[in-house]
Amino acid sequence: YERAHTWNLAAFAYYKQENYEEAIKAYQRMLKTEPEYIPEGLRLDTIKKLGQLSLIVENYKAAIYYSKKLLKLMPVPDPAVYITIGQAYYNLEEYKKAEKPIRKAINQTRKTDRKVKENWLLLLNAVYYSLLDFKGMQLVLRELITEYPRAKYMLNLAAVYSELDDTVAQTTLMESLYESGHLQKENQLVNLANLYMLHKVPYKA
Repeated sequence: YERAHTWNLAAFAYYKQENYEEAIKAYQRMLKTEPEYIPEGLRLDTIKKLGQLSLIVENYKAAIYYSKKLLKLMPVPDPAVYITIGQAYYNLEEYKKAEKPIRKAINQTRKTDRKVKENWLLLLNAVYYSLLDFKGMQLVLRELITEYPRAKYMLNLAAVYSELDDTVAQTTLMESLYESGHLQKENQLVNLANLYMLHKVPYKA
């Protein structure tokens, strides 16, 4: 029991020094201590940290291994663990594999009526962008705008509508941004003018 806690303390010290490789080694040594002497909560927390640290040092396959191992042991899955898996697959450029765990984390969080983290939605949006899945991007950007209303997300959604040839929705969004003072760049204003001309509104153009 004392040996396990000593390795845990050493790992924490290495982590605070940003010596992540040594922190990983210390956590691994802790897990090699006789299982019956390690409290279950500490063991699960250690496996979770090994997954997160593996992600930091860009050992993505190890991050996936530890995270999947943790999910099998947890009585109630932690959405953040699914995000670690999704982030690792994304960094490995295995975008289709990344989509499922990220979406699972988001759906699981929604079921508990908690707010989904902004960076989780951005990660899923990046996955869809890499897959050139504009319909997927449309859905995620709508979620982002609902929960984190920012002009940049509305601009991104307008660009997605353009890719989907939905110029009516694109014009509506761009007009809303213009009227609220969020269109400042020359290309944005020219784009809106062209959309007005397309829909035969020359006065507004």
